[in-house]
Amino acid sequence: MALLSQQQSDRAYFEEVATRAGLDFQHFNTPVQCVDDLARDPAAIVIADASSAQLYSAFENCVSDKLGLYSALVNPNNYFFVGSQPLHQLTYLHNSQIFGSYLQRNYNADDQDFMGALFQRFSAESAFAVEKYFSPLAKQQVTKIKKSSEKANIVEALKEYLIRWGMNSRATGLIANAADELLMNAIYAAPADALGKPLHGNTPRNTPLDMDSEHEIEFKLVHDENRIAFSVTDLYGSLDRSKLMQFIAKSYRAEDYKVKTNVPGAGLGMGEVFAHSGGMLYSWEPGVRTEAMVFYRKSHSFKEFREQFRFLSTFAVSM
Repeated sequence: MALLSQQQSDRAYFEEVATRAGLDFQHFNTPVQCVDDLARDPAAIVIADASSAQLYSAFENCVSDKLGLYSALVNPNNYFFVGSQPLHQLTYLHNSQIFGSYLQRNYNADDQDFMGALFQRFSAESAFAVEKYFSPLAKQQVTKIKKSSEKANIVEALKEYLIRWGMNSRATGLIANAADELLMNAIYAAPADALGKPLHGNTPRNTPLDMDSEHEIEFKLVHDENRIAFSVTDLYGSLDRSKLMQFIAKSYRAEDYKVKTNVPGAGLGMGEVFAHSGGMLYSWEPGVRTEAMVFYRKSHSFKEFREQFRFLSTFAVSM
């Protein structure tokens, strides 16, 4: 693991995370030092301070000059950017060619084990399977979805389970809405033909649909005592990282945002899901499958829920 940051607190924090992930740790103060190390070890996990456009640009320019932005030596899966601001404020990351993940700097010691599991999975080039981010003792439940009409029952069952688990009631509603959104995307947005053309691009989101046996959707719920997550897996693999960033990076609290009434299913969408999550991870193999995962810390108050550590990670399997 290579850390590019001049903040001493980052060094202490991520050195401990590396230890928990079982990864070697190196610290660099300048982009040149960091990218020179990347040239020697392109598979290394990189954590770079991107708190300002200047810091990000210095790293990107160095990658471009020394490696080439589209070089086989550059793997966005392994690049984690760190900042103190919400992602939607960091506009210079939204169109980045090397963006892979963003870690908002409101994490604490309680998040180090989870973050260690995140880096461990990415360094092993296997980000699939939400249960792998929990201990083997975590509880999990898997549901196969064959009809769009089954979505409502799953969302309602999730809401009831969260209340029994002890999650804040207001947060419970937002988590249930997030599950509804991801299931909706898997049912209506993910299906595509062999050329990648959406099959239901103009289909109203209340249209009943059946999934064939080769394209069943999987909903998985996993939790331990302190953290809960769900994932939705489709068998199309039609996700596009740049389009995902366009949706998630928006600030839906901005006054100039308006819900589009002429687009089937348009609404607050993924930006709202991310804004109220404890982290989102998208892993996909183009043309094969996509697993969308959303994580939450157990919160007894809405303030605690709102202020939890938040991250966005994307992992694309090379074709």
